[in-house]
Amino acid sequence: FSGTNAHVVLQEGSPPPPVPPIAGPYLFVVSGRDAAALTRRLDALRAWLRANPDARAADVAYTLAVRRAHFRHRRAFIADTLAGLAAALDGDVIAVDAPPALAGLARRYQDNEAVDFAFMTGQLVSLPGYPFERERFWNPEARIAAPPATGLDLAASWLTVDHVIRGRRLLP
Repeated sequence: FSGTNAHVVLQEGSPPPPVPPIAGPYLFVVSGRDAAALTRRLDALRAWLRANPDARAADVAYTLAVRRAHFRHRRAFIADTLAGLAAALDGDVIAVDAPPALAGLARRYQDNEAVDFAFMTGQLVSLPGYPFERERFWNPEARIAAPPATGLDLAASWLTVDHVIRGRRLLP
């Protein structure tokens, strides 16, 4: 009874059924732990949009809202298409005829209020992940002290006496 498990994959799972497209406009939300992280996330999303022009806007909006963590620094965009989102990310002002409820939701999101995105539907899209900080936090001056000697005689210890293979003592 070693606790060993064995797994066999017999067949790849079938893809989920496509979600019927929902007409826009869509709410796209992006956040970061700080202003720099938010900027990096917006840049990564902009690059992803250029590389994936055939993605569905509803799926991108769903993934950003429902499948991503929401941090303190936030931006919300309302757009009809991914091209409209890309233009908004580039700083262009795009006039979108958004329902007042959707505009209010975007405003509440940017004001750091808790927003329930349960009404959104779509399929998960592989978007860029959160950009981890690359700042290092250790003291280069610190020295690690050697552990104190224990007085343990390895030659006579049970660690080596009981672990002998072909006449040679080994540590477990």
